Amino acid sequence: MKKKLLLITMAISIGMTACGSEKLETTDNADSNSIEITDNDSSDADMELSEDAVTDSSEDITSDVGDENANESAIGDLSSEIKAKVEGIQASGCTLQEELEQVESLEAAYTDIAAETQMEMNMVASYGTEVWDAELNGLWKRMSNELDATTKEKVLKEQREWNEIKEKAAKGMTTMYEGGSIQPMIYAQELANINKNRCYVLASIYAKKLGQSVKIPARKEYGAYIDNQGTGDVYSELYIYEGQESGSAFADIGIYKLTTFHGDVTKTSDGYDFEDQEGRVKGKITYSNEGASFEVTESAAGLANVGDKYEFPWAF
Repeated sequence: MKKKLLLITMAISIGMTACGSEKLETTDNADSNSIEITDNDSSDADMELSEDAVTDSSEDITSDVGDENANESAIGDLSSEIKAKVEGIQASGCTLQEELEQVESLEAAYTDIAAETQMEMNMVASYGTEVWDAELNGLWKRMSNELDATTKEKVLKEQREWNEIKEKAAKGMTTMYEGGSIQPMIYAQELANINKNRCYVLASIYAKKLGQSVKIPARKEYGAYIDNQGTGDVYSELYIYEGQESGSAFADIGIYKLTTFHGDVTKTSDGYDFEDQEGRVKGKITYSNEGASFEVTESAAGLANVGDKYEFPWAF
Protein backbone atom coordinates (compact mmCIF):
# COMPACT_ATOMS: atom_id res chain seq x y z
CA MET A 1 0.00 0.00 0.00
CA LYS A 2 2.86 2.35 0.82
CA LYS A 3 4.24 1.84 -2.68
CA LYS A 4 0.80 2.41 -4.24
CA LEU A 5 0.35 5.74 -2.45
CA LEU A 6 3.77 6.95 -3.50
CA LEU A 7 3.11 5.94 -7.12
CA ILE A 8 -0.02 8.10 -7.13
CA THR A 9 2.06 11.11 -6.13
CA MET A 10 4.76 10.37 -8.72
CA ALA A 11 2.25 9.87 -11.55
CA ILE A 12 0.55 13.18 -10.93
CA SER A 13 3.83 15.07 -10.44
CA ILE A 14 5.14 13.82 -13.80
CA GLY A 15 1.92 14.87 -15.51
CA MET A 16 2.09 18.32 -13.95
CA THR A 17 5.65 18.80 -15.11
CA ALA A 18 4.61 18.02 -18.66
CA CYS A 19 1.98 20.76 -18.72
CA GLY A 20 3.31 23.55 -16.56
CA SER A 21 5.59 24.57 -13.76
CA GLU A 22 2.94 24.83 -11.10
CA LYS A 23 3.22 22.06 -8.51
CA LEU A 24 0.33 19.95 -7.29
CA GLU A 25 0.08 20.33 -3.54
CA THR A 26 -1.90 18.28 -1.06
CA THR A 27 -4.25 20.19 1.21
CA ASP A 28 -6.64 19.11 3.92
CA ASN A 29 -8.76 22.23 4.04
CA ALA A 30 -10.29 22.29 0.56
CA ASP A 31 -13.61 24.08 0.25
CA SER A 32 -16.31 21.66 1.38
CA ASN A 33 -19.34 23.45 0.00
CA SER A 34 -21.19 22.01 -2.98
CA ILE A 35 -24.03 24.08 -4.38
CA GLU A 36 -26.93 22.49 -6.19
CA ILE A 37 -28.17 24.26 -9.31
CA THR A 38 -31.68 25.56 -8.97
CA ASP A 39 -33.72 27.90 -11.08
CA ASN A 40 -33.46 30.57 -8.36
CA ASP A 41 -29.67 30.69 -8.16
CA SER A 42 -28.40 34.13 -9.13
CA SER A 43 -24.65 33.55 -9.38
CA ASP A 44 -24.09 31.00 -12.12
CA ALA A 45 -20.34 31.40 -12.09
CA ASP A 46 -20.10 30.13 -8.49
CA MET A 47 -22.41 27.17 -8.98
CA GLU A 48 -21.17 23.61 -9.02
CA LEU A 49 -22.68 21.47 -11.71
CA SER A 50 -23.00 18.31 -9.65
CA GLU A 51 -25.14 17.60 -6.63
CA ASP A 52 -22.60 15.44 -4.82
CA ALA A 53 -21.43 17.17 -1.65
CA VAL A 54 -17.68 17.43 -1.14
CA THR A 55 -16.61 17.06 2.50
CA ASP A 56 -13.37 17.82 4.33
CA SER A 57 -11.13 14.89 5.17
CA SER A 58 -8.05 14.42 7.30
CA GLU A 59 -6.88 11.50 5.15
CA ASP A 60 -3.86 12.03 2.88
CA ILE A 61 -3.57 9.70 -0.12
CA THR A 62 0.12 10.58 -0.48
CA SER A 63 1.00 10.04 3.18
CA ASP A 64 3.79 7.62 4.04
CA VAL A 65 1.80 4.90 5.77
CA GLY A 66 4.17 2.20 6.94
CA ASP A 67 2.55 0.14 9.69
CA GLU A 68 0.82 -3.19 9.39
CA ASN A 69 -2.57 -1.47 9.18
CA ALA A 70 -1.60 0.63 6.14
CA ASN A 71 -4.45 -0.62 3.97
CA GLU A 72 -7.01 0.20 6.63
CA SER A 73 -5.50 3.64 7.21
CA ALA A 74 -5.35 4.57 3.53
CA ILE A 75 -8.94 3.77 2.63
CA GLY A 76 -11.44 6.28 3.96
CA ASP A 77 -13.08 9.60 3.14
CA LEU A 78 -10.61 11.22 0.76
CA SER A 79 -12.98 13.78 -0.75
CA SER A 80 -10.99 16.93 0.04
CA GLU A 81 -7.73 15.25 -0.98
CA ILE A 82 -9.19 14.21 -4.33
CA LYS A 83 -10.65 17.66 -4.93
CA ALA A 84 -7.29 19.30 -4.20
CA LYS A 85 -5.47 17.06 -6.68
CA VAL A 86 -8.02 17.70 -9.42
CA GLU A 87 -7.82 21.45 -8.82
CA GLY A 88 -4.03 21.21 -9.11
CA ILE A 89 -4.35 19.56 -12.52
CA GLN A 90 -6.83 22.22 -13.64
CA ALA A 91 -4.44 24.99 -12.60
CA SER A 92 -1.39 23.50 -14.33
CA GLY A 93 -1.80 25.21 -17.70
CA CYS A 94 -2.59 22.08 -19.69
CA THR A 95 -4.86 22.01 -22.68
CA LEU A 96 -8.30 20.60 -21.95
CA GLN A 97 -7.39 17.36 -23.71
CA GLU A 98 -4.27 16.98 -21.56
CA GLU A 99 -6.25 17.87 -18.46
CA LEU A 100 -8.82 15.17 -19.08
CA GLU A 101 -6.10 12.61 -19.73
CA GLN A 102 -4.43 13.50 -16.43
CA VAL A 103 -7.75 13.26 -14.58
CA GLU A 104 -8.25 9.80 -16.11
CA SER A 105 -4.81 8.80 -14.76
CA LEU A 106 -5.75 10.18 -11.36
CA GLU A 107 -8.97 8.18 -11.35
CA ALA A 108 -7.05 5.03 -12.24
CA ALA A 109 -4.58 5.65 -9.41
CA TYR A 110 -7.31 6.02 -6.80
CA THR A 111 -9.54 3.20 -7.97
CA ASP A 112 -6.55 0.84 -8.21
CA ILE A 113 -5.89 1.07 -4.46
CA ALA A 114 -5.87 -2.46 -3.05
CA ALA A 115 -8.96 -3.33 -1.02
CA GLU A 116 -9.71 -6.51 0.87
CA THR A 117 -13.28 -6.33 2.18
CA GLN A 118 -16.35 -5.54 0.11
CA MET A 119 -16.86 -2.40 2.16
CA GLU A 120 -13.38 -1.22 1.19
CA MET A 121 -14.02 -2.11 -2.45
CA ASN A 122 -17.20 -0.02 -2.36
CA MET A 123 -15.27 2.92 -0.89
CA VAL A 124 -12.46 2.67 -3.45
CA ALA A 125 -15.00 2.57 -6.30
CA SER A 126 -16.51 5.81 -5.00
CA TYR A 127 -13.19 7.62 -5.48
CA GLY A 128 -13.70 7.53 -9.24
CA THR A 129 -17.04 9.26 -8.84
CA GLU A 130 -15.43 11.96 -6.70
CA VAL A 131 -12.58 12.53 -9.17
CA TRP A 132 -14.94 13.23 -12.06
CA ASP A 133 -17.32 15.17 -9.84
CA ALA A 134 -14.49 17.55 -8.98
CA GLU A 135 -13.45 17.84 -12.63
CA LEU A 136 -17.03 18.59 -13.66
CA ASN A 137 -17.38 21.41 -11.16
CA GLY A 138 -13.98 22.83 -12.01
CA LEU A 139 -14.78 22.89 -15.71
CA TRP A 140 -17.96 24.80 -15.10
CA LYS A 141 -16.40 27.40 -12.82
CA ARG A 142 -13.99 28.31 -15.59
CA MET A 143 -16.23 28.12 -18.62
CA SER A 144 -19.17 29.94 -17.02
CA ASN A 145 -17.15 33.15 -17.10
CA GLU A 146 -16.35 32.85 -20.80
CA LEU A 147 -19.38 31.38 -22.55
CA ASP A 148 -21.79 33.70 -24.28
CA ALA A 149 -25.16 34.14 -22.57
CA THR A 150 -27.08 31.91 -24.99
CA THR A 151 -24.66 28.99 -24.74
CA LYS A 152 -24.41 29.37 -20.98
CA GLU A 153 -28.18 29.27 -20.54
CA LYS A 154 -28.42 26.18 -22.77
CA VAL A 155 -25.73 24.34 -20.82
CA LEU A 156 -27.34 25.20 -17.48
CA LYS A 157 -30.71 23.91 -18.63
CA GLU A 158 -29.19 20.66 -19.85
CA GLN A 159 -27.16 20.28 -16.67
CA ARG A 160 -30.19 20.64 -14.43
CA GLU A 161 -31.88 17.83 -16.33
CA TRP A 162 -28.71 15.72 -16.22
CA ASN A 163 -28.38 16.19 -12.46
CA GLU A 164 -31.96 15.08 -11.90
CA ILE A 165 -31.71 11.81 -13.83
CA LYS A 166 -28.06 10.73 -13.64
CA GLU A 167 -28.53 8.71 -10.45
CA LYS A 168 -31.62 7.04 -11.88
CA ALA A 169 -29.57 6.03 -14.91
CA ALA A 170 -26.78 4.63 -12.72
CA LYS A 171 -29.29 2.72 -10.61
CA GLY A 172 -30.89 1.30 -13.73
CA MET A 173 -27.54 -0.18 -14.73
CA THR A 174 -27.31 -2.09 -11.42
CA THR A 175 -30.74 -3.73 -11.26
CA MET A 176 -29.31 -7.23 -11.72
CA TYR A 177 -27.25 -6.70 -8.56
CA GLU A 178 -30.21 -5.47 -6.48
CA GLY A 179 -29.78 -6.47 -2.85
CA GLY A 180 -26.29 -7.87 -3.41
CA SER A 181 -23.20 -6.78 -1.52
CA ILE A 182 -21.47 -5.58 -4.71
CA GLN A 183 -24.31 -3.30 -5.84
CA PRO A 184 -22.80 -0.18 -4.18
CA MET A 185 -19.51 -0.84 -5.96
CA ILE A 186 -21.13 -1.31 -9.37
CA TYR A 187 -23.33 1.75 -8.79
CA ALA A 188 -20.27 3.89 -7.96
CA GLN A 189 -18.45 2.66 -11.05
CA GLU A 190 -21.43 3.46 -13.26
CA LEU A 191 -21.82 6.91 -11.73
CA ALA A 192 -18.12 7.63 -12.23
CA ASN A 193 -18.43 6.72 -15.90
CA ILE A 194 -21.52 8.93 -16.21
CA ASN A 195 -19.67 11.86 -14.64
CA LYS A 196 -16.69 11.23 -16.90
CA ASN A 197 -18.84 11.24 -20.04
CA ARG A 198 -20.42 14.52 -19.00
CA CYS A 199 -17.02 16.08 -18.39
CA TYR A 200 -16.01 15.31 -21.96
CA VAL A 201 -19.22 16.88 -23.25
CA LEU A 202 -18.66 20.10 -21.27
CA ALA A 203 -14.96 20.19 -22.16
CA SER A 204 -15.78 19.92 -25.86
CA ILE A 205 -18.09 22.93 -25.54
CA TYR A 206 -15.48 24.92 -23.62
CA ALA A 207 -12.72 23.90 -26.03
CA LYS A 208 -14.48 25.65 -28.91
CA LYS A 209 -14.41 28.87 -26.93
CA LEU A 210 -10.69 28.46 -26.25
CA GLY A 211 -9.81 27.48 -29.80
CA GLN A 212 -8.85 23.98 -28.70
CA SER A 213 -10.23 20.55 -29.49
CA VAL A 214 -11.27 17.64 -27.29
CA LYS A 215 -11.64 14.11 -28.57
CA ILE A 216 -14.68 12.46 -27.02
CA PRO A 217 -13.96 8.75 -26.38
CA ALA A 218 -15.87 6.18 -28.40
CA ARG A 219 -19.11 5.12 -26.77
CA LYS A 220 -18.91 1.93 -24.73
CA GLU A 221 -21.11 -0.93 -25.89
CA TYR A 222 -23.02 -1.02 -22.62
CA GLY A 223 -24.82 1.88 -20.97
CA ALA A 224 -27.99 3.77 -20.13
CA TYR A 225 -30.12 5.91 -22.42
CA ILE A 226 -33.02 8.01 -21.16
CA ASP A 227 -35.95 9.98 -22.55
CA ASN A 228 -36.97 12.49 -19.89
CA GLN A 229 -39.30 14.59 -22.04
CA GLY A 230 -37.41 17.70 -20.89
CA THR A 231 -38.16 17.04 -17.20
CA GLY A 232 -36.43 15.51 -14.21
CA ASP A 233 -38.37 12.27 -14.60
CA VAL A 234 -37.73 9.14 -16.67
CA TYR A 235 -40.40 8.47 -19.29
CA SER A 236 -38.64 5.89 -21.43
CA GLU A 237 -35.39 4.06 -20.75
CA LEU A 238 -32.99 1.74 -22.49
CA TYR A 239 -30.29 -0.20 -20.67
CA ILE A 240 -27.74 -2.39 -22.43
CA TYR A 241 -25.89 -4.78 -20.13
CA GLU A 242 -22.92 -7.05 -20.57
CA GLY A 243 -23.93 -10.71 -20.31
CA GLN A 244 -22.26 -13.34 -18.15
CA GLU A 245 -20.95 -15.27 -21.14
CA SER A 246 -18.17 -13.76 -23.22
CA GLY A 247 -19.53 -11.55 -25.98
CA SER A 248 -23.14 -11.79 -24.80
CA ALA A 249 -25.38 -8.86 -23.94
CA PHE A 250 -28.99 -8.15 -23.05
CA ALA A 251 -31.23 -5.13 -22.72
CA ASP A 252 -34.18 -3.70 -20.81
CA ILE A 253 -36.44 -1.29 -22.70
CA GLY A 254 -39.16 0.72 -20.98
CA ILE A 255 -41.58 2.68 -23.16
CA TYR A 256 -43.46 5.66 -21.69
CA LYS A 257 -43.80 3.93 -18.30
CA LEU A 258 -46.34 1.57 -19.90
CA THR A 259 -44.48 -1.32 -21.49
CA THR A 260 -41.22 -3.03 -20.61
CA PHE A 261 -39.28 -5.50 -22.75
CA HIS A 262 -36.37 -7.65 -21.58
CA GLY A 263 -34.32 -9.71 -23.97
CA ASP A 264 -31.05 -10.60 -25.63
CA VAL A 265 -29.23 -8.36 -28.07
CA THR A 266 -26.88 -9.33 -30.89
CA LYS A 267 -24.14 -6.94 -31.99
CA THR A 268 -24.35 -5.65 -35.55
CA SER A 269 -22.24 -3.21 -37.54
CA ASP A 270 -24.37 -0.25 -36.46
CA GLY A 271 -25.93 -1.28 -33.16
CA TYR A 272 -27.85 -4.26 -31.82
CA ASP A 273 -30.65 -6.55 -32.91
CA PHE A 274 -33.10 -7.06 -30.05
CA GLU A 275 -35.55 -9.88 -29.31
CA ASP A 276 -37.54 -10.04 -26.10
CA GLN A 277 -37.45 -13.22 -24.02
CA GLU A 278 -40.87 -14.37 -25.14
CA GLY A 279 -40.26 -13.72 -28.80
CA ARG A 280 -43.07 -11.18 -29.00
CA VAL A 281 -41.10 -8.14 -30.10
CA LYS A 282 -38.01 -7.69 -32.26
CA GLY A 283 -36.27 -4.47 -33.09
CA LYS A 284 -33.16 -2.55 -33.95
CA ILE A 285 -31.13 -0.57 -31.38
CA THR A 286 -28.74 2.14 -32.50
CA TYR A 287 -26.63 4.19 -30.10
CA SER A 288 -23.98 6.90 -29.95
CA ASN A 289 -22.69 9.61 -27.62
CA GLU A 290 -25.74 11.61 -28.66
CA GLY A 291 -28.32 9.05 -27.47
CA ALA A 292 -30.03 5.91 -28.74
CA SER A 293 -33.13 4.70 -30.55
CA PHE A 294 -35.20 1.53 -30.71
CA GLU A 295 -37.18 0.70 -33.86
CA VAL A 296 -39.74 -2.12 -33.82
CA THR A 297 -39.28 -4.57 -36.72
CA GLU A 298 -41.62 -7.35 -35.58
CA SER A 299 -44.38 -7.33 -32.98
CA ALA A 300 -47.23 -9.42 -31.64
CA ALA A 301 -50.63 -7.74 -31.85
CA GLY A 302 -51.15 -4.91 -29.40
CA LEU A 303 -47.65 -4.74 -27.95
CA ALA A 304 -46.10 -2.29 -30.41
CA ASN A 305 -46.49 -1.22 -34.00
CA VAL A 306 -43.96 -2.31 -36.60
CA GLY A 307 -42.08 0.78 -37.69
CA ASP A 308 -42.52 2.61 -34.40
CA LYS A 309 -39.29 4.30 -33.37
CA TYR A 310 -38.51 5.41 -29.84
CA GLU A 311 -35.81 7.96 -29.11
CA PHE A 312 -33.64 8.18 -25.99
CA PRO A 313 -31.82 11.52 -26.31
CA TRP A 314 -29.77 11.27 -23.11
CA ALA A 315 -26.71 9.01 -23.23
CA PHE A 316 -25.17 8.26 -19.83
